[in-house]
Amino acid sequence: MAPNATSDMYTQYKAYTNEISTWLGKNADRCNITVPVTPGKPKSPYPISQKQYKVLATSVAQSTDPIIVIDTNILSVIRLTIELRKKAIPRLAKINAMRAGKTYNQFSAEHYHFVKILEEVLDILESVAKARSEASNRKAISFGAFYCAFVSGDDDDFLAILPDTERASYESGSGFEGEEAESELEEDQIGYEHDEDGIDHELGGDSVGLEADDIEYELEGDEFERLLAVYAIIEDATAGYRS
Repeated sequence: MAPNATSDMYTQYKAYTNEISTWLGKNADRCNITVPVTPGKPKSPYPISQKQYKVLATSVAQSTDPIIVIDTNILSVIRLTIELRKKAIPRLAKINAMRAGKTYNQFSAEHYHFVKILEEVLDILESVAKARSEASNRKAISFGAFYCAFVSGDDDDFLAILPDTERASYESGSGFEGEEAESELEEDQIGYEHDEDGIDHELGGDSVGLEADDIEYELEGDEFERLLAVYAIIEDATAGYRS
């Protein structure tokens, strides 16, 4: 490998390393995590010692207030840094080991140690990002199942996808957890109007008529119960995203 190529690689992975430390430091600040100051001349706006990388990555990834977005960009930067450092170490060891008063193996071992740290940081962030993605996909699939079961009008299909507590409540006719409003409709309960979101409700007998955006729905008896169940579950599933 030509000296200039080695120098360019060194410059690039140093820049990427600074980008990683900046991402960790900036998000640690957002999470009110104290970052110990590294003595010496800082090479980054957030000078972080090697032993702090894994600690900060874990704390930032596990933060719930705020939840830090682990985007594909930072994961790509970490992968590139690892790749470049691995390629550069053998060449740099030949050039700089004796200059630093170390053997080739000593010099290489020190640099590979930091590569190992970066690999651990990548594992931490990737695992959290993957878990969040899978949870999001499960919610999307669950919503689709709720909707299909609801519109099918088949109680067996609907009950099959309800959580145990909601299923027992639905089957017993006692309503759904967290619902304060009564779902039973008396015969004389007609003419109720609700203006929120421009939706009018007309209640009469055992049915509820909803009119919104010129689309009319007629929900009879158990269909209304199913709608309440879906609404309650979706409210619970999306609560974290609205906060």
